[in-house]
Amino acid sequence: MKKISVAALVFLFIFTSLYAQDAGRFTFGARGGFQAGIGKTTDAFKTLENNLGDTLSGNKINVDEQAGVGGNLVLSAAYGFTNSIGLQTELNFMIGQGKELRHTSNNSNYIEFSYSTLDIPLLLKVNFLSTQSRFGVLGGPYFTLPLGQASITYNGAFNNSDEKTDISAPNFGYTFGLYGGFSLMGLRWVADIRYIQDFGTSTLKKWGAVGATNLGFMNRRGIVVSVGAEYTL
Repeated sequence: MKKISVAALVFLFIFTSLYAQDAGRFTFGARGGFQAGIGKTTDAFKTLENNLGDTLSGNKINVDEQAGVGGNLVLSAAYGFTNSIGLQTELNFMIGQGKELRHTSNNSNYIEFSYSTLDIPLLLKVNFLSTQSRFGVLGGPYFTLPLGQASITYNGAFNNSDEKTDISAPNFGYTFGLYGGFSLMGLRWVADIRYIQDFGTSTLKKWGAVGATNLGFMNRRGIVVSVGAEYTL
């Protein structure tokens, strides 16, 4: 009898989670994934390409840009105004995003830079399904803060060194994408794919003979993919 009662409670738990609704309820979740950066490198930052070739001889330097892949860790909280419409905010940690500039005729000469940020978006979510499974769109603005310093690695004709430098200012941007999920054992297992783009250009402090200057280095654009789980109270 005890085994039957436990089985009935487990079944009831699963059944109620499958048919739970979002209206007037809070949802908390966590996801992990990656960001494939397709950011636009600024012309000012490209002046550092002079470290990659024999500029003294007047040779033109041709450089390939290769976007890096960074990690992504998300903590989220959402509130459902209805079963179809909700508002979500996140602590979105973008770890190790960046880019590489590599000499086309001498692959051993390159500049790599990477940095990490905390993005805090405010997202409108629209769900198209009437079941406990989810599929919909989301979008909204975000505020982003630097986490620590930017890392720059040089390997070229005139410079072979590593450098750490401060990112001088926060930034703003917008994001939109698709999300979906299904319920199992009281949790909703979710996947999320979205596009992000900064409004402005991130800057870093570049030290030279006359002191520090703010050098714009990246207008970030990227695709972020993440998977995880969430729980509705």
